[in-house]
Amino acid sequence: MMTSVRSCLAAGLLLAATCANAADDGATVRLVSLAPNLTELVYELELEDHLVGRSSACDYPAAVAEVAVVGGFGRPNWEALWQVRPDVVIATDLEKPGVRQQLEKRGVTVLLLPCESWDELRSAAGALGAAMNEDERAARWVERLDKRLAALRERVAEQWAGRDPPRVYVEVWGRPVTTAGGRTFLHDVVEIAGGRNVGGDLRNRYPAVSSEWVIRENPEVILLAYMLADMQAVDALGKRIGWATIDAIRNDRVIDHIASDLLLRPGPRLIDGAEQLADAFLDMMR
Repeated sequence: MMTSVRSCLAAGLLLAATCANAADDGATVRLVSLAPNLTELVYELELEDHLVGRSSACDYPAAVAEVAVVGGFGRPNWEALWQVRPDVVIATDLEKPGVRQQLEKRGVTVLLLPCESWDELRSAAGALGAAMNEDERAARWVERLDKRLAALRERVAEQWAGRDPPRVYVEVWGRPVTTAGGRTFLHDVVEIAGGRNVGGDLRNRYPAVSSEWVIRENPEVILLAYMLADMQAVDALGKRIGWATIDAIRNDRVIDHIASDLLLRPGPRLIDGAEQLADAFLDMMR
């Protein structure tokens, strides 16, 4: 386990090496986050004292409401950003390629930290810890994450020993009907929780699919990772033509109670979503 921790931190050190100058004089590194999952990671690593700016999408934990909003998701507002005088800006991606160059010309270190897998989440923690001169703190968090993942894998293996895992259809949107393919973090969450994503072989990350395809796959469980704005999502499923024949609908196995942020926001709470999903699969398939 410690080997994986060290490798993640090594990647983070390489990515964040240019941040060292920001703290050479002993001053606190001033940090801005333009991604809600990374803001959660800042708080998870107990680095919130560095946080001087956030995106309007950053809404968790509640304490982040006290931090200045300096733009949207991956899209800084220049006037607001310069007012907080950042040393480091973190984002999963930036809306415009030229933003990074403009920031770096002003002496701001930019860390782009995609989090589309458990490994990338570990690496993001390592890079953030290195940027804030808190490598050991990041290493301890990665180790805790790995222990929880290992415990979940062991529990799921015991629960489903000698049984086929439930076939799960994941719906992330209903207009058009859209699912999660095999190259998504959501797919990984379903699989580690003990399910088999029926969209796992689809090439696109979030492909639109036909009702005929879902009916043909006949999933045993349906996981809703969103809520329709104008009707109850579960009721809407039953009203779709032909869906009443689907095993999950006939047996009332639709999961819609897990907060979407625990499934769709690729940050530190994703392990909470995976653990809740494992419990839901077991309860529904007893």
